[in-house]
Amino acid sequence: MSEVPSWRTPPTVASGVAVHDWPCASLPSPAWLPASASPAWPPCVGDWQVSKPLTRRVSVTYPTALDGFTINGVAVSAHNAVEMPADGSAVFVAYPGVYQVGIGESKLLSAKTVTVSTADGDGSHELWVEATDELVAALQEQVDAKVDECAKEKGTSPYGCPFRAYTYSTIRNFAWTVSQYPKVTRNVSVQDGTFTTYGGTMKYTYEEKRSSGWTPDNGSSEIGAMPGTFDIDGDTVHVDFDTSGF
Repeated sequence: MSEVPSWRTPPTVASGVAVHDWPCASLPSPAWLPASASPAWPPCVGDWQVSKPLTRRVSVTYPTALDGFTINGVAVSAHNAVEMPADGSAVFVAYPGVYQVGIGESKLLSAKTVTVSTADGDGSHELWVEATDELVAALQEQVDAKVDECAKEKGTSPYGCPFRAYTYSTIRNFAWTVSQYPKVTRNVSVQDGTFTTYGGTMKYTYEEKRSSGWTPDNGSSEIGAMPGTFDIDGDTVHVDFDTSGF
């Protein structure tokens, strides 16, 4: 007996089945079919339907401080993901192929573009991102602004500020001034979205009540470490300071 004609087996592509609409009139009658066969040739079998998707899953682990990244130059984020596992990755659906994953152009971050292949199955990669000098400078600006805000306070222990003064008598006209701003450390973690500072000094002046009257006095106080978290939206850096240890 002759083999079943090849048109009855739809062609396959990767892991899926292609859809075809074969024109019935273009199919020649096979030699093995008797002239008296019923039903009449050619039979119309309709469209082939996809029985298994052609798609793969691309999993990318990226820093929490990053608002998104690029796949083949197209900006994507958590909003485009089909799944967000607890491990900090984002899962996307893509056709079999080779994809370039990066962060696009950024003055705040640097990262090498990586290649993820889904030709033979699902693909995954961790996007390692580092801070640029511009990011450190942006964090430093917000540290300075926080210190300046605290310097406006008139109390010896301003709430939510990393410094304080100790006096043991009646005082008035207490005021802070910045002697030296703290510095953002170089080990800024883009992966965790965290940073901290070191150094810094505040000066303060006041008048102390003595038996001879109100007498001017002054002192200085070291600024404690100012840890914080940050996230990046385009070229904008948002910072939250952890004031629990202040």
